[in-house]
Amino acid sequence: MGIRWPKPKPPTPAPLPRLVSLRVIDAQGQGIVGAEVLLVPDDGAADLQTADVNGRVTFAVTATGGAEIDADATGYVSPTERVVLPPMSTDGPIEGWPGTLMLQSLVVVLSPLRVQGKFFEQIDGTPWLQIGCSDFRIFQRLLAGEDIRPILKERRDLGFNQLRIFGMCDLMFRLYPQEFGERYWTSLVELAALLESYALYLEFVVFVDAGRVMPNPDDQRRHWKRFCEVVTA
Repeated sequence: MGIRWPKPKPPTPAPLPRLVSLRVIDAQGQGIVGAEVLLVPDDGAADLQTADVNGRVTFAVTATGGAEIDADATGYVSPTERVVLPPMSTDGPIEGWPGTLMLQSLVVVLSPLRVQGKFFEQIDGTPWLQIGCSDFRIFQRLLAGEDIRPILKERRDLGFNQLRIFGMCDLMFRLYPQEFGERYWTSLVELAALLESYALYLEFVVFVDAGRVMPNPDDQRRHWKRFCEVVTA
């Protein structure tokens, strides 16, 4: 008489992962490249992903219920958010979950500088170390309608604290102040404010190729006087 063993139960299939994605952005809506995002589900394994060139991260999730999302990027406050994991889906990545994760820049207050001998120092007497970058065309690009914020963000994230920018030019590129009228001066104020928002000091070179751009000395004097009035205000 043979012995009949009970049939083994088939293994329970592992749940299929679903893809969920979000974008990490700054206050200006720009994707933060290289931001590290940690997803910690209540009932599953944690997963760490790095944002791509658009600030996007995608997770393969099998957990259900809730989770915490931690984001970290150089120069930004690192937030933690509580989220609810979306239901299962076989339609590819779930977009709009939870949409975007905005990181606030660390607030850096630019100290006024003064000249002490051959050096710059802050008002409290602390020596100021210039870590500069020559971005001669930034003002010309702003006047042309280009969004210069990604450039400023990149310079700041690379560790620069000052940009050298031309206020006129002829030989390397064309920037004639007289062609813009009053918009030249309002854009100069905008330029200074943008740099300050990215914790960058502005070194503005007022006269470049002046013999070509503004050959009349009287025009140069008027230009210099107006420049001083605008930046002082």
